[in-house]
Amino acid sequence: TSHTMTTKLVALLVEDDAVFALPAWNKAIPLMAKQGFLLTHVAVVPSRVAKYQGLARLVWYLRVFGLGNAIRMAMFALIERRRRGQEEPRTWEELALTHGLVLERFAGPNGIETQTFLRNSQCDVLHVLAAVDLKPTVLEIPRVGAIAHHASLLPACRGSFPYFWARLYGEPMGHSMHTL
Repeated sequence: TSHTMTTKLVALLVEDDAVFALPAWNKAIPLMAKQGFLLTHVAVVPSRVAKYQGLARLVWYLRVFGLGNAIRMAMFALIERRRRGQEEPRTWEELALTHGLVLERFAGPNGIETQTFLRNSQCDVLHVLAAVDLKPTVLEIPRVGAIAHHASLLPACRGSFPYFWARLYGEPMGHSMHTL
């Protein structure tokens, strides 16, 4: 018997993170397509730190991570941005152009505009890579279901920046995916 692969349309709901998430998705999109998952739409929402500007953002990082860790994160972000080649996308908009995706930015994940965008994607699967609480009206949009991606082995290091905390505390590295 021959195995027939049915393509599943995927929409992504992601926080505006150009340091960790953007390069990971640039690499993942072609791999997903080989497995029959076609990413078509990307909804970008502000990150949790977006509400802090200038000095307030620095104070937030210092309060949450401490001086040494805040410096480490800043160095990692600088190195990561410099490491990327000219051909690699540096913004979500460049990622959308590179891979032929429909992309829009939204003030939040549960707004009527976000829901309309996701409905128009006709997605089978909604992949969530954002620390957000989604309303049932959003979770009912995909035909098959919604999955969340967390950058640590749950239940360890829940919350923002899980990869960083896992490294800092010597927790096992990995990714957790679960249905929403």
